[in-house]
Amino acid sequence: SEEHDLRLSFDALHILKDQITTGIIDISDDQYKEWIRGNDIQAEGIGTVAIRYKGDFIGCGKCS
Repeated sequence: SEEHDLRLSFDALHILKDQITTGIIDISDDQYKEWIRGNDIQAEGIGTVAIRYKGDFIGCGKCS
């Protein structure tokens, strides 16, 4: 069966930031450098997650 995940836009992350309490991955400086260049990063999580760097949401990703 096909998996259906909701992936929030960058703007939606900021609107809903106070309501997002689970599925958050905080990333390091090195991970941020890779992420911002469009590369995959290694992180612990399940399914679609919100990615946070230094307290700010910067996007969504899918952990596999």
